[in-house]
Amino acid sequence: VYFPSNLFSETEDADYCTTCLDDFAKKEGIVNQKKILCFFSTSCEYCLLAGKNMEVISRKAKTNKEILYVLWKSNKETKQFLKETNSTNFNHQEMFVVDFINLTKGKMPLIILYNKGKVEHAFHYSDINEKIILDFIGKE
Repeated sequence: VYFPSNLFSETEDADYCTTCLDDFAKKEGIVNQKKILCFFSTSCEYCLLAGKNMEVISRKAKTNKEILYVLWKSNKETKQFLKETNSTNFNHQEMFVVDFINLTKGKMPLIILYNKGKVEHAFHYSDINEKIILDFIGKE
């Protein structure tokens, strides 16, 4: 299921809710960390493909420690999603549906390169850039 891009948006060009992301980072204690935040629905075919892509990227980078899957638990179970994406060894957590939709504004998958309180880049499925992600992983 892929929501129309402006269904939950305040403005048509808003990629995600920055306030929601800030609240999430504070709650999870990652404000001073470098993370690749992957917001995936477990029943979204594009999220599944993006998850597979992130697994390939992590193999190329030889690390997955910075990657955090934040999953909207839906029709498929989390274990099944992680198995299908070969990501069972990735850090992951589930998020309440309402919080997930508020943060992503209904656009998923959403991959955010988060570096100590700042968003360096955000991707949706069609614009995932392996080189930018690999450069982010390799950067101190």
